[in-house]
Amino acid sequence: MATRTLKSIRNSNTAFVGQLVILIAQFITQTVFVKVLGSEYLGANGLFTNILTLLSFADLGIGGAITYALYKPLAENDYNTISAIMELFKKIYNIIGCTIFVLGTFFSFFIEDFINSNTTIPHIQIMFILFVLNSATSYFYAYLRSLLIADQQGYIDVINRVIFTTIQTVLQISFLLFFHKYVLFLIIQILCTLSANISLYRKTLKAFPYLYTEKSKNIKISPKIIEKINKNVVGAVASRLGIVVANGTDNLILSSFIGLSIVGKYTSYMLIFNSAQNIVNQAINSVISSIANFSVEREGKGESTLFFNFQYVVFGIAYVCSSVILVIVSNFITLWIGKFYVLGNITTILIIVVWFINISRLSVQAFITAHGLYWETKWKSIIEAIINLIASLCLIKFTSLGVNSVILGTLISIVFVSLWWEPMVLFTSVKNISLLKFLFKYLSLIFIESNTILFILYMKNKFAFLQTSSIVDITLQAICSGIIFTLFYLAVNIFSTEQRNVISKLCKSLKKRKQHVHKN
Repeated sequence: MATRTLKSIRNSNTAFVGQLVILIAQFITQTVFVKVLGSEYLGANGLFTNILTLLSFADLGIGGAITYALYKPLAENDYNTISAIMELFKKIYNIIGCTIFVLGTFFSFFIEDFINSNTTIPHIQIMFILFVLNSATSYFYAYLRSLLIADQQGYIDVINRVIFTTIQTVLQISFLLFFHKYVLFLIIQILCTLSANISLYRKTLKAFPYLYTEKSKNIKISPKIIEKINKNVVGAVASRLGIVVANGTDNLILSSFIGLSIVGKYTSYMLIFNSAQNIVNQAINSVISSIANFSVEREGKGESTLFFNFQYVVFGIAYVCSSVILVIVSNFITLWIGKFYVLGNITTILIIVVWFINISRLSVQAFITAHGLYWETKWKSIIEAIINLIASLCLIKFTSLGVNSVILGTLISIVFVSLWWEPMVLFTSVKNISLLKFLFKYLSLIFIESNTILFILYMKNKFAFLQTSSIVDITLQAICSGIIFTLFYLAVNIFSTEQRNVISKLCKSLKKRKQHVHKN
């Protein structure tokens, strides 16, 4: 049986490669989409996505709460409890899918009210309903994904998604090029989503045959587990409501106050940053189940060392990736879809800062999730969302900041709420992790990142090579800056215990993996 470390490496590697493939597919699709349909359709697609983010409040984060309940029975091979929880999960997600479709259909009658100027897109209500149907369809059988992740087999889901994303990309591009119809684009999306979920069902049927017996449908969950799930669900509901408001309103505000054209530009940048964040999230989320398993089996012993080792890795990813993206993003946008879609330097820096902070928070968030601290974070996201919404609306209405308003609104809410609330929850609940050590390392990282941003801006102004946008130049810019900032991060951590621990652990894991391959 694979060790916890090997499972984490397998899941992280698969998640990274899989998300990279999905990222490439998204970029190819969006490139053809922009060339064939134009910026207005791109803006509409971004607006639809934001509205669906808001409508997905029906999910309410229940999945994460129930997934946490699976960690212990999976570690103990308690098949009856696993079956009972999954049966509950199945019923809830079927209700969620239906709820999203009903709410989305109702909302479709008001879709044009969120567009600043008259749109030339015909039948926009029907197109939005198709978009909603795809989202609703994604919930059927999707509950199985959480079981695979909780059982440290998330790589199965990643491979499944990569296969069907590739199929979807080929079909959507082909139909766009031949028919130039957004409706066909959406229909293909629905069919591929449904096919991917059916395939996932068949894979889990083989991996967990005990879930699909008549006996499993009649097993009752113990009152103690139900009590824990209920408490976590309440916390998850509050968190989810806050998150969807915080993340789901930017395009709505921009579309209402400025128009679909700026939404199209902003969406292009968000595709880059969200795709990069999804890659990181996939890698981080794939080890949460291992963190939870570690905590359950060792009852918290050695958790401080694990946390700071993990934090070192997350901080390194946040620092290196944000620095590289800042070097190449404007050049990449110019090469990819044209200079028309490039946003100003201040806007780009603000987006980078928000992205960097969000990535750096993942170490704390992962441990909060692994410990099921949903109840303790119940008000954080709601307060953050309220501040975000008020700040964004005030800035866009009473200033001339334009698109910067929504980014600053997000930054203000993160700084004044999340940056201190999340560590407070974790370090209050998990006593053996040093808050002072965490603060010192985090403030050091912010200092390094701030100076690196100034350094990059200086270098981009000084050297013409960093302003060129050919595919060869951008590739060289990315590789060179990646190497430079990685070496710099290693250099500033040369005396770090965490760096030595991570490198040592990585070497041992690679050695074990080679031995495992030779045995087979």
